[in-house]
Amino acid sequence: MKFLVICWTIATAIITVTAVGDEILGPGRWDVLNVRQCDNSDQYEYQFNFQKKKLTRDQDCYNGNMSLEHRIDDSFSVRIVLCIVVDGGCKPYTEMSDDSFIGFVQKYAKHNIEKALSTAGIDPPEFPVDPGFYQIKDYVFDYCELPTVGVYGKFGSDTYLIQDEKDMACIHFFLEFREEDDACDGDDEESDEDEE
Repeated sequence: MKFLVICWTIATAIITVTAVGDEILGPGRWDVLNVRQCDNSDQYEYQFNFQKKKLTRDQDCYNGNMSLEHRIDDSFSVRIVLCIVVDGGCKPYTEMSDDSFIGFVQKYAKHNIEKALSTAGIDPPEFPVDPGFYQIKDYVFDYCELPTVGVYGKFGSDTYLIQDEKDMACIHFFLEFREEDDACDGDDEESDEDEE
């Protein structure tokens, strides 16, 4: 579950930044600089203790586990609150929400979510996810599934998993969108398929 929320959080924060803003917009690549629990995390029912490590310049790996007491289904929604890093701190930037957590992650991170579910031993790798103990090890998030055009800068993202209007979990990400010559262009996946 934790990694489902990680995938969902990364994707939602990045989609939100890509969709809004009057700052410089252009092609580039996303990077997760840091991930941690939100402030006052003990108030949330779901606690996330996971680690991110850098495998290569372009790949991050996540490890962790979580015990689910509730079925993750369409009764969950999502809210993302973003700030942009400027001189003097992180100023409020935008907020977005969706009534369906599942619909949101399937729209913006379908491949990553399926891979995370499969890595957690969920077969078939789809929602809803039943209560239980799930562990993910060496999960590599595919940043190339994310938009390659966005607002350049560093962003803070507090992402909330909500059920019955109650915040059940919150994860804070520190993200950067930067201009890169070798940013994902979508051609790699097509050329891999052509070679098969």
